[in-house]
Amino acid sequence: MGMRPLWIQVALCTVLVAIVASMGPNARSASGSTADVPLYDQWVAEPDPVASTLVALPAATGDVLAPFRMGAAPLWPDEFGAVTPAVAPVVAPAAAPVAVPAAVSSDPCAPTRPLIAPPLVKSGPSDRRRVAVTIDDTFGASGAKNVAAVLDLAKAKGAKLTFFPTGGAFDDHQKAGLQTVWKRVVDEGHEIGNHTYSHWNLLKLADKDIQDELDATQGRLDQVLGFHYEMHLMRPPGGSGGYPDLRPDPNGPRVRCAVQRLGYTMTMWSIDSNGTSGFTDYQNRLTNTNIVGNGSIILLHFTTFSVNNVSALIDNLNKRGFEMVTVSQLFARTA
Repeated sequence: MGMRPLWIQVALCTVLVAIVASMGPNARSASGSTADVPLYDQWVAEPDPVASTLVALPAATGDVLAPFRMGAAPLWPDEFGAVTPAVAPVVAPAAAPVAVPAAVSSDPCAPTRPLIAPPLVKSGPSDRRRVAVTIDDTFGASGAKNVAAVLDLAKAKGAKLTFFPTGGAFDDHQKAGLQTVWKRVVDEGHEIGNHTYSHWNLLKLADKDIQDELDATQGRLDQVLGFHYEMHLMRPPGGSGGYPDLRPDPNGPRVRCAVQRLGYTMTMWSIDSNGTSGFTDYQNRLTNTNIVGNGSIILLHFTTFSVNNVSALIDNLNKRGFEMVTVSQLFARTA
């Protein structure tokens, strides 16, 4: 081709100069030339015609893929040079978990901890050949010695027992230096229930006094053991409050409510020494096949039932095929 006329060349140069000038200073490199400026550097701070917002791109770093790397908002130049953000799918934020407040019972007798058996029991389930032998009080140093003696018998004869000592009895045992017998009770798999501290008639005590009696006994047991042993059973002295069907009393429901609220099962009995004339009479009653049955809870006191009688009783129950378990085990459906 021949050379273009001079005026055409001048016109082309003029247009080129005008284009370069319109790009502004950002189009120039450090040397003043635009030849080495990456294309995406021309998109810095370009207004977005779609979203009417300022789309800021990274300054020239030589990494032309920076705007498109993981986590960066994808920006795509359209055919006219404008930068248009890619439209991402709208994802609704996950709903925050709603805290459901714990239900507040309107029952004034609702226990403050789970009960391990019904609120009031006199005997256990009758579907298994099990009985519970329970021993109350254990007053004085002799009480601790008797506990040790029956532990020997129970270990030799494969029986588990439940003891209901008073807090005052713990004091007696500690004064005599015999308090370690209670750690042996726990270590050998027997059970300890709360028999109050002072052995008061609960029907004559206010709710706060009942709690103080039970709390004091729990505290003394923990001191004697050297660790916390949580009692879940309590036996009212003399059975006061535990006879809703036999001894109507206006204070009975209140006492049972107070005991239940503290998380205790009021543990009565199905067989005791009432109506018997002494050791032999009571022993004969306990060995009568029409008296002791599945689920029986047997009440003993060392003041009315000697250690030797306990030995004979265990032998008789074993011979008749009864398993002697703690009161809690009597109600444990998986044990």
